[in-house]
Amino acid sequence: MKDEKKVNIDVQKIQKAIHTGIPLSITTYTLPHEMEVYMGDVLTAFLSELNQFHMIEFLTYSLKELVTNAKKANTKRVYFTEKNLDINNYEDYKTGIKTFKEDTLNNINHYLELQKSKGLYVKFIVQTRYNRIKIEVRNNSELTPFEYKRIHDKIAKAQQYTSIEEAFSQVLDDTEGAGLGLIIMILMLRKIGLTDENFQVLCENGETITRIILPTNVEFKESLTSLSQQIVGLIDSLPQFPENIAHINSLLNNKDSKLSEIASLISSDVALSADLLKLVNSATFSLQNPCHSIPEAVKFIGTRGIKNLLFSLGSIQNLGSSSSEQKKLWDHSYKVAFYSYNIAKNFFANDKLVVEDSYVCGLLHDMGKLIFDVAHPKILEEFEKSLQEKAISSIVLEKITAGQNHAEIGGLIAKKWNFPEVVTLTIQYHHYPEAAPTEIKKLATVVYFANMLANYQEQIVEYYQFNQSVLSIFGIETENPFADNFYQTIDEIDNLVPGGFSLYSWEELNASQYENFASTKLMLLFVMFLIVLVASVNVSSALVMLVMEKRKDIAILKSLGASNRGIGFSFVLTGGFAGFIGAIIGIPLGLLCGVNINSIISFFEKIINTFTKLIYYIKDGIENRCGGYVNTRIRSREYVQCGYYTPNVILDI
Repeated sequence: MKDEKKVNIDVQKIQKAIHTGIPLSITTYTLPHEMEVYMGDVLTAFLSELNQFHMIEFLTYSLKELVTNAKKANTKRVYFTEKNLDINNYEDYKTGIKTFKEDTLNNINHYLELQKSKGLYVKFIVQTRYNRIKIEVRNNSELTPFEYKRIHDKIAKAQQYTSIEEAFSQVLDDTEGAGLGLIIMILMLRKIGLTDENFQVLCENGETITRIILPTNVEFKESLTSLSQQIVGLIDSLPQFPENIAHINSLLNNKDSKLSEIASLISSDVALSADLLKLVNSATFSLQNPCHSIPEAVKFIGTRGIKNLLFSLGSIQNLGSSSSEQKKLWDHSYKVAFYSYNIAKNFFANDKLVVEDSYVCGLLHDMGKLIFDVAHPKILEEFEKSLQEKAISSIVLEKITAGQNHAEIGGLIAKKWNFPEVVTLTIQYHHYPEAAPTEIKKLATVVYFANMLANYQEQIVEYYQFNQSVLSIFGIETENPFADNFYQTIDEIDNLVPGGFSLYSWEELNASQYENFASTKLMLLFVMFLIVLVASVNVSSALVMLVMEKRKDIAILKSLGASNRGIGFSFVLTGGFAGFIGAIIGIPLGLLCGVNINSIISFFEKIINTFTKLIYYIKDGIENRCGGYVNTRIRSREYVQCGYYTPNVILDI
């Protein structure tokens, strides 16, 4: 017997999926045996990480049954197509199904290759969220109405059986497979908590989806929560915030405090002042002009912003960044903070509190992961003693140290340090924004999206693992709208569109905008050409005038034996030098104006507005001494710094 090729399992990827609640997906077109084994191994590893050992046997059997049925459904589609039979026609269906099993078994490789060429896939998805495990098997062959009825009849019968023996004795239909595997699967799953609502067979968006939803081991979850609370309670090595930061924070909480007093207290701490100015002048806040004084920084950020920055700096000091793992975590956190702030500023600009809190929540979202790098080894010994006393499995501690419950631990630490409730809750729900309380749902969504973007950039997660409801909030509908196969896909879809319908791409629907952009581009090029032409004429005119002024000097040079070429070259060199000096001065000035165009426009607008106000004031004062003045304000445009927009494919009648 030949050795089968075994696909290695990425345990870290499985752990990441569990810790963050993102789905794991495996797609195959032919479902070879090694791929079937690999799916079972991934599911086993997934359940083992969750300490759900009692489910492994039942769910691996169920997975094998479901992927086999999905593969069979795909094979049935290509078989009926090859036989020129309409699978949606009941008479054709009865005709084709009589020979389907025998014909396909005798030539299975042929039909598997047909499936692959037609793009018919089988997809396995596993995910844990809200203390539930969701397993899905999908294939892009929708059930026919009579197939759908047949399956649901089998499910209804399975609910009536009390044992497998009873099912064997009553299931006698063998026209298309008795459906016994499905019935056995349902009877097995019933033993581990399956209900009627937890097993679904449905069709959505051209796919047949079989879904199993089971609750996780309640005792294991309770153990995780209990141990997480013990961890935060036992870690006395995590000090309270530094005294200087605590003092400033108390001053911030005092309504009678003045910003000047706060600025003075911050200025007295050299290290804190340096960190504060560094953060204020970072790309996160995108200041037009650098901030060099603490009073200016305090005025710019405000009381709430200063408080958030202090929480950030205090957390960094307490949790440290000495080890390579800590530095890696902080680098990720800074990236998430930057993304969070810019996403909030551009998508939720009307919600000031979300914008102000986004940076600190993004920075501290993973603080629960740093706890075990900071904790002393003696504390881990105390954990183990506590586990033995309460008869809690050591596996629970292993899962926590691996980061499985880091969001809850981070929230508990934030609460211990008296962080604002909005920060504490956002840390706790940053992986599950849809479950977050209403008051912090926007903020939790922003931090979740920023965290996933950072992980996506670092190639830790893939596009399909994003929460689709969150993506829709930010207008994202596809991973790469300008991929090479985009227009090929449009052509393929266009061939499938029935008569009376038209298919339009995003570019076609916005053709007028593209034309405007193109015409604007041409206009700008023309204007630039005119500027260069005028500059060239000016330089040429200057050279001509210079030649006319130096006619006597030229005559003297000729009498001394100078050649016409040499004299001409000297004037060309003079013109080139003048152009070079102009370029040296003009290019930096042009770049400076381009970078600060908003400030320049705003400056001129202020001047115009001032004169406008003055004119209206004088005019109204002359016409009516009791009248006021008209305040006319021209607002400059704010350019979006961060945001993602993808084109849509739209069917239009």
